[in-house]
Amino acid sequence: NDHVHIAVNLVREDGTKASTHLDYQRAQNAARALEVKYGLEQLESTKGERATRGYSPAEQARVEERSALMAQRKYEQHAARIGGEQPEWHRLDPKERQARITAEVRLNAPRNDLARSVRAAAGASENEAEF
Repeated sequence: NDHVHIAVNLVREDGTKASTHLDYQRAQNAARALEVKYGLEQLESTKGERATRGYSPAEQARVEERSALMAQRKYEQHAARIGGEQPEWHRLDPKERQARITAEVRLNAPRNDLARSVRAAAGASENEAEF
């Protein structure tokens, strides 16, 4: 995840403010051109000419809460099936517990669920009406 931060002065020597109109788009275009020119890794979203919307904090919290409960339930069901001396969920190492929750977040994010359903429907249908 190496990256660069650039700071610029938007006030010219004569005291006028430089235009920032469409700066984001121009900066993205320049960054993509530099990636190509210097053989840097290109973003997956750029290759497909698409981007994904980020999760809102509330949406992320709901996903994490649901995933934590699911991870705990799976762990406890597995422990009950195999018996033995597995520690209880709340006694697990916090890093291991968080790793299990993170894995559940990846599996159960609502958008991922929807994307899997759409891909399955698209693969199983032969035409738009069937989809």
